[in-house]
Amino acid sequence: MKQVLNLFLLSVLFFAACKKENEVPESIPQPIPAPVAGKLQFAVELETAVDADSIDAVADLSLSSGQAIWVRKHIRLGKQNSQWVSAPMELPQGQYKLTAFMLKNGEELISVAPVAGSVRAAGVQQALPVSVGVTASGASLHPQVLPIGPVDGPAAFGYPAHAFQSNAMDILVRASVKVGNVMYDSIPASLELISTLANGQEYKAQFALVPGANLIPVARQAVQHRLVMKQWNTVAERVITPEEVQENGLLVLAAERDIKRLRMEMDYLEVEGQWQLKGNSIFSYRADGDLDRVQYYQKKPQYQDLQATYTDKGVYSGNRLTGVLRYDDRQVQVGKTWYEFDGAGKITHVSNQSYDVTIHGAIEQGVENGRQQTEIYYLFDNGSTMHYSMTYLGGNKIADKAISSKGGQEGGTYGYDTNINPYQQIMFPDLYLSRSSKNNLSSQQKGYTGAIPSSVPYKFEYTYDADGYPVTLIKYYKSGMTGLDLYRTKTTFTY
Repeated sequence: MKQVLNLFLLSVLFFAACKKENEVPESIPQPIPAPVAGKLQFAVELETAVDADSIDAVADLSLSSGQAIWVRKHIRLGKQNSQWVSAPMELPQGQYKLTAFMLKNGEELISVAPVAGSVRAAGVQQALPVSVGVTASGASLHPQVLPIGPVDGPAAFGYPAHAFQSNAMDILVRASVKVGNVMYDSIPASLELISTLANGQEYKAQFALVPGANLIPVARQAVQHRLVMKQWNTVAERVITPEEVQENGLLVLAAERDIKRLRMEMDYLEVEGQWQLKGNSIFSYRADGDLDRVQYYQKKPQYQDLQATYTDKGVYSGNRLTGVLRYDDRQVQVGKTWYEFDGAGKITHVSNQSYDVTIHGAIEQGVENGRQQTEIYYLFDNGSTMHYSMTYLGGNKIADKAISSKGGQEGGTYGYDTNINPYQQIMFPDLYLSRSSKNNLSSQQKGYTGAIPSSVPYKFEYTYDADGYPVTLIKYYKSGMTGLDLYRTKTTFTY
């Protein structure tokens, strides 16, 4: 029994010893070596010489993921041959993007690297952002920069407004041309800006002005600005000094010219793609330039040539138009229009007699909600009446409405271009003051209660001469009932 017990203890000790010999010892954590730092160096070429041994760069750098690494970091650059070079700077290895880069000589900003999509980006081959991989062996960046122009600001380089102070200040410029007695102050025009800098150099820029006020940048450091506006063969020029320049102040460039007098109109109807002459009008003037008469001709089926139909002859008291007499083709008077005026020369009454029908109109004019209102109250010789209301804005009738005592109504809204209406200052006023707008009708929307016209014009296409006057007008007509296209007419104008 004692021998068996000893053998058991001996086997236990044997197996325990074997287990310890085969067991793998527990591993001890080893320290992770720090990544090897990379180096980044800048090298830049400037278009203009700088009288200094060193300049400063201000840079924004981010990881390719977008995480910012540098924000407005200042970097010293020294002159090496034709380049300005920085000392190598340590950065963790990785992929980076340069998103902003500016150069300063002391406090003066001298050059900026433009951002892709900005106005100045067209001046470089590679705009920001620029990618670079920083490795242990080092990397270099060569940002392409452009000098700051006399009127350049952050937006021109694609930077936010607070990035640096703009070399420009904004002024408001509006073009206007007085044609005869009418001011056109909401017109397009061309503008040339010539700014003389303190060093004697001239900065020139061209602008296409739109109707109304235009924001124009001018150089802050200029000693003089010359602005030249051109439109309708007129020129307005103005020279201003820095003391006269107010930021966001309005500068009006105004020119003047005489009116052009309409000599002849020719009217055509499109038939199977061909323009057929249907009538014309010939305008004659007095020695003082006022309209003397208008002779009307129309195409009649029984004649090959145009035939005279009517002649309207102006009646004057001195230089004041008091009426118009209408004669037929045999020079027999068949109608007349006469006017009454107030002390300011505005029409207060207009009456018309055509054959045996007479209409009287009393005119009231005023301002409502900043818009001119013209109200005409008509009395017909059969006892019926009509009220015609017109709303004007910017010298153009933009809306009207007529209500008859018999229940009929008609109204509309109207749009205009920016060119010169050739009738406004020359034509005899008619019963409805229909030619009183200063610009040319370009669109209209009409509505009717009661009688609906068989055709209404809905589209107007003009061609103009260099003086802003129409030479051709094509009108498109549609059915007043169905809205379907019907026909086109063409009018040509000779001055």
